[in-house]
Amino acid sequence: MKQLLLSGLLTFGLVPAWAQQEVGRHFASSTVLLTNGDTLRGELTLYTEQNLLIVKTADGTQSTQTPFTVKAFAAKGQLTQQLYTTLLFDNTRIENLGSGNVRAQDQAVTVFDTTMHAFVSYRNVMRTRLTAEAEPGFYEVLSIGNICLWQRTTLWARPLGYQPQRKSGSANNSFVPVSFNTDARNLLAHKVIPAPTQSQSAARNRPYDVHSVTRLYYVTSADSVLLVRQPKTELLSYFQESAPRIKTYARYHKLSYTKPDELAVIVDYANGLQRATR
Repeated sequence: MKQLLLSGLLTFGLVPAWAQQEVGRHFASSTVLLTNGDTLRGELTLYTEQNLLIVKTADGTQSTQTPFTVKAFAAKGQLTQQLYTTLLFDNTRIENLGSGNVRAQDQAVTVFDTTMHAFVSYRNVMRTRLTAEAEPGFYEVLSIGNICLWQRTTLWARPLGYQPQRKSGSANNSFVPVSFNTDARNLLAHKVIPAPTQSQSAARNRPYDVHSVTRLYYVTSADSVLLVRQPKTELLSYFQESAPRIKTYARYHKLSYTKPDELAVIVDYANGLQRATR
């Protein structure tokens, strides 16, 4: 079984702007619904932080779209070439990640993701509500119901070997091998890529790795978009009457509240309980 390298970076010490550059998420195929009623189909590159879509249709035409020109889109065929991932939760700390240091390998491992990813455009029309914490942009939909689960994933290229500052008490080893079958959606494969910028001659041939940062959001039936800080506590607060059953379900199926795909399964179950009681 192939082993991939998944990083549990333990702090919010992000890489300085001068040391990183956003990398687009490239999908082999997509369907994009525009606000003017038109539909685009073709290759797609998503720049999450810049809130840009670049769509290349079959005839070679390329267009750039924003959240204000796109209603929603679906994309698949992503070639994953990431190294590290950080889930931005408050009070989330990974301890005892194992012994030994895992260093950059010469042999690249890639994963071709055949999952269909669905995205919506959030244009911040709900920002008048104090509870709306999301910025305008493209959000991937993980779960739909009275409580929806959205996520935003940004890829950053940074110099290979860059080590962010860690808080005291965090584990020394940042890497842990994970099974190909356990985290299929969030598997991040080791890949050494060329430097994304050649503005400085000394850095032209310097290898870069790619770091993935994911933020999750709960979207309530009241149209509030809330950044997920404590996924379990917040979710159970939305489903107080069903909380015991939700906890039992998650425990029985060994689902984690801190893994986006598994949290989505829990949210789906919670929404299903609410529908069943009506």
